[in-house]
Amino acid sequence: MSFLPPSLPPSLPPSLLPSVLLLLPPSQASDYGVTVGGIYKYSASTTLRAKTSLNGLLAFSAIHDVHPKVQLSATVEGSAKTLQDYRIGFGTVLG
Repeated sequence: MSFLPPSLPPSLPPSLLPSVLLLLPPSQASDYGVTVGGIYKYSASTTLRAKTSLNGLLAFSAIHDVHPKVQLSATVEGSAKTLQDYRIGFGTVLG
């Protein structure tokens, strides 16, 4: 799986689904309920595995079939420093 360059925004085009990559600064990744502006629509949750670090950004790959037009919110269930498992929640965006 390839990783996006850090210059790209955290929202991804539908063509990259279902392999969703989220780029979170470590300072945000350490917070609970981090909201990542996205274009996904779903109502579920899935487990993320931190794959690598890109110029200070943590790159995550979601193992889930995501549908376009949803707001993504990530919640840490591990340590950003040790790149353990993370969890992401999918919430429907109204409007």
